Amino acid sequence: GGVTLLSPFISTNNNLFVCKEIYMNSLKNKLSKTLDSYLYDINFIEHNHDPSTLIYKVKNGEGHSLFSSKLAQFYNLNGIKKTPIKEFNKNLIVYHDAADLNSTALLKIKQILNDFI
Repeated sequence: GGVTLLSPFISTNNNLFVCKEIYMNSLKNKLSKTLDSYLYDINFIEHNHDPSTLIYKVKNGEGHSLFSSKLAQFYNLNGIKKTPIKEFNKNLIVYHDAADLNSTALLKIKQILNDFI
């Protein structure tokens, strides 16, 4: 569990990449409070990039990103610093149109997400 802050080794800004979502204002407030001892005056950059693009942007010094701790383990690259953020309790919201919440397909998707997040 938990999240990991990925940062360039030499940080020149407080940009934080966050996924675009409908609860963005709530997320920004939560992140500002949780990360105040890691980043000051956070400049939130909304995005819809895939994880590899985010890693590339972090490595190039364009900003910081939060990954689940499990997912962050897959990326061991030179030039990226990993900082575990124990104070952050992540919530996962999954939108679906399944009529049966206990359907085999939905339960399988839930298991896959739990394995990687």
